[in-house]
Amino acid sequence: MTTNEIETVSVLATNEGERLQALGETVIIKTERYGIGLAEIVLQPGSSNPLHRHPAWEMFYVTEGVVEVGMVVDGAPTSRAMAQGTTVVVPSDVPHCLHNPGPGEARLVIVYQDSIGPFFRDLAACVADVPPGPPSDEVIGRVVQTATAHGQTILGPHPATV
Repeated sequence: MTTNEIETVSVLATNEGERLQALGETVIIKTERYGIGLAEIVLQPGSSNPLHRHPAWEMFYVTEGVVEVGMVVDGAPTSRAMAQGTTVVVPSDVPHCLHNPGPGEARLVIVYQDSIGPFFRDLAACVADVPPGPPSDEVIGRVVQTATAHGQTILGPHPATV
């Protein structure tokens, strides 16, 4: 092993890491190594992402608050409330989404295939100029375009928000 190949230990404290903001969601990327990524997601009350699927797998662990995880069961969109301490495993290409019903912030740790990291970065860049509140049709179009560019398919709104 050469000097350039020696790995170092990374230590990141709470709220340290690459901080990305997108539509009521903060993603703090802690590390992306060995083909996987680890991040913290902070969802503001009322925020959600749409029902979507992508080729990468993800695992979520709820650390604070309640998160409604949207999914498709027997062909119908549904959601299930996940409290602190709950683990959610999402296989590749399985429809899913997240929603924070409030009243406070919800926090999750996400472990993901590292192909998700570039999507988080591009999404944050494409909505950096968007004020808080429900996104316009134009903003939704930008989000769909960004998701599509990363191999994701947007399937509709979170079931808990319909």
